[in-house]
Amino acid sequence: MSRMSGTGTGRKALLMLAACTMMSGCQSAPDGSAARPYLLEMGQLTEEPPGHRADATHWMLDGLRIEHPPRDRAGRRPSNPRLILRQGEGKPAVLENAVDNGLTFRFVPLQHERRAGRPAIFMMTLDMAGTHCCIMQSIAIPTGASDFTIVELPPRGGDFPDRLPGDVSGDGRIDFIQPDRSFEYAFGSHASHQAPSMIFNIVDGALKDVSGDSAFRPYFAREAAVLGERCVPRRQRSAAWQEGDTAINQACAAYVAAAIRGGARDAAWSRMLSAYRPMPDGGNFVPKLTQFLKETGYLARDELPAAK
Repeated sequence: MSRMSGTGTGRKALLMLAACTMMSGCQSAPDGSAARPYLLEMGQLTEEPPGHRADATHWMLDGLRIEHPPRDRAGRRPSNPRLILRQGEGKPAVLENAVDNGLTFRFVPLQHERRAGRPAIFMMTLDMAGTHCCIMQSIAIPTGASDFTIVELPPRGGDFPDRLPGDVSGDGRIDFIQPDRSFEYAFGSHASHQAPSMIFNIVDGALKDVSGDSAFRPYFAREAAVLGERCVPRRQRSAAWQEGDTAINQACAAYVAAAIRGGARDAAWSRMLSAYRPMPDGGNFVPKLTQFLKETGYLARDELPAAK
């Protein structure tokens, strides 16, 4: 379970003070006393509100120093979430999310791949711009002995995720999983949309979409099983279902997409054909879904599912 920093016991506070006397470059507070670093652990989640904590000048993890940016002459820090990473003699790296109206941001040290000798720092910021915005994401990947490469991840729809990224496929790399936002308005309103997942890895310092890799077939098979429960065939629906409600189409679209990646394309297509509803604008849902799945890469351009 993730823990928020700044809530340690008295023993932890003593460890912080000891670390401050042992580490070089310990900052001084405005009153002249030594500012205390927060000691981080791998996987420990830290949440920061706008304007940043007044008592947290920096954090330390195995020689990595994480700092807030310096204040300007008026005593203000940048409006967007920003951290400065310093490792030994390496060049300082700036990790930030380009959000001027972020409500809060979180960061966490992660081992992004099994062979990595130093932690990566993953940052997420809740962006309040617009009606249905997102979580902005970026990660600082260690390179060499002391440098970092900054990698931007696609914005994530909704709120902060319930759990931290983990290694789903077992290949030693962290898998960043988030909903496919191309489904948000594709077949109805945002409020009732469903979406399959997308999965990203950081490979050689760059972002890579690995959703189609066979290693994730079991993951998508499980996801399709859940989404399929909402793609209810017409003969099984109760009278409570309104014929004008297209939420069933949104559920079926997400289900088919997940099932394609889970290895059950034709079975999912058959279920969709028995469940979809006429579209309010008079359009035909099935050709629209087929074209959408091809444009988003779930189906090849010349691929046509066969009903079972």
